[in-house]
Amino acid sequence: MAGAAQMKRLTASVLVASYRRPELLVRCLRALGRQDLAPDEVVVVWQAADEATRQAVEELSKGFSCPLRAIHSAQAGIVPAENAGLAQATGDVVLLTDDDTIPAPDWVAKHLKHYADPSVGAVGGSARNFDSETDPRPSRTPARIGEITWYGKFHGNMFDHPEGWSTRRPITVQQLCGNNMSLRRSAFVRFEEGLKPYWAMFEADACLQVQASRYRVLFDFSNTVRHFPSNSQTIYGNDRTGDLALKVLNPAFNHAFILAKHSPWRLQIPRLLFVFCAGSRMAPGLLGWVFASMRFGHPWREFGILMKTWRSRSEGWKAGLKARSRPCVVGRRPPLQPIS
Repeated sequence: MAGAAQMKRLTASVLVASYRRPELLVRCLRALGRQDLAPDEVVVVWQAADEATRQAVEELSKGFSCPLRAIHSAQAGIVPAENAGLAQATGDVVLLTDDDTIPAPDWVAKHLKHYADPSVGAVGGSARNFDSETDPRPSRTPARIGEITWYGKFHGNMFDHPEGWSTRRPITVQQLCGNNMSLRRSAFVRFEEGLKPYWAMFEADACLQVQASRYRVLFDFSNTVRHFPSNSQTIYGNDRTGDLALKVLNPAFNHAFILAKHSPWRLQIPRLLFVFCAGSRMAPGLLGWVFASMRFGHPWREFGILMKTWRSRSEGWKAGLKARSRPCVVGRRPPLQPIS
């Protein structure tokens, strides 16, 4: 009874940052309007001069099942937009999803039920990616989900799980994905604006703030959203086309920033060595450069990317160290205690 009463006392705000995709946004909002447990409000953040998104929200707000508001962010980008919405959200729990998702009718209820446990500070779920309305991408069975290793490698793998995994029990993780996650508002301050566009890993920083506040982060296999990605090739494609600053250099900066900001001192050196020597698939370090040359060809081009990546990682590490002194938790909770 105590847990049920606490859940009833919690209010929920859904934040959706949307930019120039009003048709997708309307489909997402209609799904949010059909929730078994209606949120207390839905806050859509329209960005820069994107008046079409604002107009779509204002039109749909008439007769919507809960208060639906359009908030403006003068700067376009997921982190500035989410923070603009966060500043005006009223819920005890904030739920995040993208405008290109379709949440199931029990999406809000499944998130909120976990907060009956006062030790839970963030909750996430899987995304099922579709290339069309009826064309899901192949299932994946990753061994590591939402993990950050002791030496600093990020394992996400929070998408395209087999249907049978929906019966699995929730697990404790260290990071979540922003198209299907929620956070207890008292467990973190705000989304990290020191990161660079496309603001990769901003969710990991928020989850590390939650853990620094001594809350747990859960991953619920049963709570899946349908996702229709529209930028997977331009931003996340595994090739060397497109804007390499967004695909390679900025993620390298963000990776180093978050590790420097949140790592305990005993792990600073091994993690620093990892990002500079190994790196990631798209932003390799010195050892990874050999494999990148084999994968992408053009060794000299890859060497040039390596030099730029090192510069980005160095700048990110320095910026992350400076960010350690900033408050990362709210209210009267203890100051940041970096976790491994």
